[in-house]
Amino acid sequence: MSRLSFDDDFFWTKSNPDDVAELVRALMAKERKDIPGIFLEQFAPWCGHCTRSIPEMNQATVTTGFVYKIPFVMMDGSADGQELMKYDSTKDMIPRGFPTIWMISNDGRKKSYEGERTAEAMQKTFLEWHPVARNFKISEAEILELIK
Repeated sequence: MSRLSFDDDFFWTKSNPDDVAELVRALMAKERKDIPGIFLEQFAPWCGHCTRSIPEMNQATVTTGFVYKIPFVMMDGSADGQELMKYDSTKDMIPRGFPTIWMISNDGRKKSYEGERTAEAMQKTFLEWHPVARNFKISEAEILELIK
């Protein structure tokens, strides 16, 4: 369960399918109220689009993940994507191509993200789709305290 904590880390790489499925299950069951939701990117190590998206995902982690407490979770969809089929919460989240990005909210909804692969576009889309996420924005004072 420790992998489900996002206190200091808003970016997971090579996440275990068991952890991802448990996090999705908890969000879908409306049990997680400490975060507004997550972005889940299923990537493939051999995928050029995936490799090129890493800088934007890193930027999105800072601008969206950190500021709005929306974690970015990455998992190797080519290796672990089929593993998600064995869980009720994620059986419909098999990658249709790479990268496949999902938005999952803390009110029990999930949606495939089809927009631009930029930090700005991902943040804008998530906040429009799940407006309550704006309530999670940390204040400038909190940011200054964290970076001391």
